[in-house]
Amino acid sequence: MVEDDVVLVDGSNKPGELARLAHKLADAKVNIEYCYSATPGEAKKGLMVLRVSDAKKALKVLNTH
Repeated sequence: MVEDDVVLVDGSNKPGELARLAHKLADAKVNIEYCYSATPGEAKKGLMVLRVSDAKKALKVLNTH
C-alpha cells in the first residue's frame, strides 16, 4: 500500500475549471502528478482529487483569489 498526500478541490463543475486550476498551479511551479473526479454531469459543484508535487504550496495557491 502506498499513501500519498492529495489536495481535495471543491469547485465549479463546468468546462475549463481544471484548466484554470492547472494554470494557477503551473504559474506557481507546482506539477499535477495525477487528478481524478467522480462528479455527476448535472452537478453544479464538483470535487477533484489532485496529487501534486507540493501539496502545501498548492493549497496556498488555490486558496488565494
